[in-house]
Amino acid sequence: MNNRQCAYCGVTGRRFSRDHVFPRGLFPPGAARGAAQRLTVPACISCNGSYSDDEAHFRTVITLAGEHLNETVRGIWTEKVLPSFYKVDSQRRLTDLMGITEQREVNGERKLVIYPAKDERILRIIRKSVRGLTYIHNGTPLPDERIWADVLRWALPADMEEQLRFQGNEPDIVEYAFLERVDPELDAVWVFRFYGRTEFIATVSAGARHPARISL
Repeated sequence: MNNRQCAYCGVTGRRFSRDHVFPRGLFPPGAARGAAQRLTVPACISCNGSYSDDEAHFRTVITLAGEHLNETVRGIWTEKVLPSFYKVDSQRRLTDLMGITEQREVNGERKLVIYPAKDERILRIIRKSVRGLTYIHNGTPLPDERIWADVLRWALPADMEEQLRFQGNEPDIVEYAFLERVDPELDAVWVFRFYGRTEFIATVSAGARHPARISL
């Protein structure tokens, strides 16, 4: 890894900070720093700052999406998410959240359901995590345009499922798995699982831009 190059835009010769591959807000305050939380990359001030607001929004959405509330989720909600709704920008954050929330009938009950993939800001953070992890693995900045991301909506092919091995050592917070050189059109497939329940998939195109649709 070149610590004198921005992991996102590739610029050199500027001031750099250390950027966490996964948003720090996902991790409980005071918790031991696990493998996923220690993953950082060099980032210029411009790139690092451009993700800050989206990462706070990501934390809120991922904390509230899904019904399974482990102790980590409860702690994040109490110590980070709930206090954020009392800050100056609370109205905007609530509006952003409600924009991807719909009433649905679930098991005979009317419930509010959050749809993370309807929000480009959420998918942008998934793509950012892919870019950071890719830089750690091969030391080369990955353009955002080569990445496609979505929630994991379907079962992966059996042969792919067998090869994926989740990493991160923090299954109650975040895990990730990847396969490289999947086929001539895809350089990699990534799968992320947050808080043991919410899963995303991302693919990296072998070309300069990712096609609008993929087929696995």
